[in-house]
Amino acid sequence: MAANALSYDYLWNEIRVKGGAYGCGFRAAGERQTAFYTYRDPAIDPSIERVARAGEWLGSFEPDGPPLRALS
Repeated sequence: MAANALSYDYLWNEIRVKGGAYGCGFRAAGERQTAFYTYRDPAIDPSIERVARAGEWLGSFEPDGPPLRALS
């Protein structure tokens, strides 16, 4: 759920829309394997700053639609 919220809300708006990257996201695989990524990012320094603020954003995230569920 957190990976989807980060990828399709925060990162999409901050890095893709505002920063102009072709793609971006957050991936969690297992307990200790996580990664943020951008693709063809013309503004990498601002993107790194936005990634650093991702935890703060996630802490205040409140979905306004139907409950999110994990994909199987």
